[in-house]
Amino acid sequence: RFDLKNLAVPFKVLKSIRKARRTIRDFGADVVVGFGGYASGPVLWAAQRMGIPTVIQEQNSYAGVTNKLLAKRARTICVSYEGMERFFPKEKIVMTGNPLRGRFSKAGADRREALAHFGFRDDLPVLLVVGGSLGTRTLNEMMKVWVLRQGDASPVQVIWQTGKYYEREMREFLAQHP
Repeated sequence: RFDLKNLAVPFKVLKSIRKARRTIRDFGADVVVGFGGYASGPVLWAAQRMGIPTVIQEQNSYAGVTNKLLAKRARTICVSYEGMERFFPKEKIVMTGNPLRGRFSKAGADRREALAHFGFRDDLPVLLVVGGSLGTRTLNEMMKVWVLRQGDASPVQVIWQTGKYYEREMREFLAQHP
């Protein structure tokens, strides 16, 4: 959708690239790592033009626009899923998975403690719903339909990450459909 504010976007991107160049130079970066999203674009772009090696970490099974655009000049692309050569040059891909803090890894996990934290029962399975980026809206709408169909007879307990833009709307929905 066209909006007059969008006319300023190219100028804001150029300003961000200039700031990124200055920060990279002042910091004396030897390598720059980007995790996708529009915020990492200007920083990686600047580093690549300055001859500084860049690493991209793509944590989704479908590569984001920013990562796809910057992949050609990246030295290494760390991915979490097989089959990412459909988006990136195969010779640059390194399978790393998604980084996790130790307490979230299997070795550090305590099921009973986690269930107690969420007030969940031990005899029912737990479903984790996590949307990302643009898919959050779609997942939220699907979950609303699922909640309406399940009613009080749900065979699972749900942890639902709605995204900050939808949290209030989803809380209101759940208050009406406990």
